[in-house]
Amino acid sequence: MTRSDRSRSDRSDRSQRADRRDRAAQPKQSKQPKQPADSAACTITVCRGCCCGTAKIAGTDHAGQPAALGAALAGTRVAVRLGDCLGPCERGNVIVVQPSPTGRAAGGRPTWFGTVNDPETTGEIAAWAAAGGPGIADAPGVLDLYEFTPNRKARQGLDS
Repeated sequence: MTRSDRSRSDRSDRSQRADRRDRAAQPKQSKQPKQPADSAACTITVCRGCCCGTAKIAGTDHAGQPAALGAALAGTRVAVRLGDCLGPCERGNVIVVQPSPTGRAAGGRPTWFGTVNDPETTGEIAAWAAAGGPGIADAPGVLDLYEFTPNRKARQGLDS
């Protein structure tokens, strides 16, 4: 390296260090996390695996349950999806209400309901989800009768 090359290199290094000092002296701007467009909506998963949604649970309109949820939530951004077996078959029909990103940030966690085999309970779940669901709105008291905590295997299966 020639003397002039070294001189240019030294000036370049000094210039870069000055730029870094200038940037460090400026106040940092906080970056707002991007929220998805549907961040205000929670998600309802209706189990339709080996037991839920089948004749094993008699006296229930299995096809009508997701349709009733969809109808009750028309015009909202709440998503209703059908899932494979969620695990706690002894509590069929199982419905899980997952919080929106906003609800999760406010402390909401997925809420599991079992033996949801009547239209009234399905309607209560839909109304709660439309109001914001976990972390946003308090669940109606009647849903306490249906809420349960699944084992870890079941909870992990929902995320996959």
